[in-house]
Amino acid sequence: MITRLLLAFTLSFFALQAVAQSQDQRSTISVSASSEVLVPADLVQFTITISITDANADNAYDTHRERESFLANLLGEMDIDRDKITYDPIQIRPNRQRDGEVHTSTQQRINLELSDFDQLSSLQRTLIDNKFDNFSGRFTSSRVEEAEKEALRKAVEKAREDAEILADASGKALGDVHTIEYSTDRPVRTTIGPEMAMRVASDSASMSDFEQMIPVQRRVQVVFNLVRK
Repeated sequence: MITRLLLAFTLSFFALQAVAQSQDQRSTISVSASSEVLVPADLVQFTITISITDANADNAYDTHRERESFLANLLGEMDIDRDKITYDPIQIRPNRQRDGEVHTSTQQRINLELSDFDQLSSLQRTLIDNKFDNFSGRFTSSRVEEAEKEALRKAVEKAREDAEILADASGKALGDVHTIEYSTDRPVRTTIGPEMAMRVASDSASMSDFEQMIPVQRRVQVVFNLVRK
């Protein structure tokens, strides 16, 4: 009889330990953290849009091809790397006017990546001189990918530091990572349009007028296990 009671007590003790351990394993804490790394702006992502509207479909298409040919020759003369040029196919669609007439509109986007800011200034002035009025750009950096990794590491480190403080304040110890999620933000920097291009073309303006650092951010949501001290 005593043996049976001892065995039952032992089994109950281990069962309670298992329940306590299971509860500890289920205890978690969720922490959000973010980090930002600044990198120099050494690239411009530049988009030129060719858009023509005409009452005659053939005229619209022919005018569009003339603009496209001029731009292709210009980019060739500027010796811009072909792998830095991407473009959409020409879109041709009907465009109903307010008076009910149907005209034809074309549209095409050409995207460039430029590292020579003097080349950017020359390109914009030439576009304006030749009646291109729909283009824009934004500064970015060749070091964005590297900065994202650094920002991610810093964000996770910050999340662990905060979680350790919270765990200690609650009388627990921080365990392993349970789950982790992250996101990245790439804020758009100064936009370059036709009006800004005229400013760049002036004698008094320079690239130093623009913000030169790009913030690269990572945000993490980390769930840690909490265990007994």
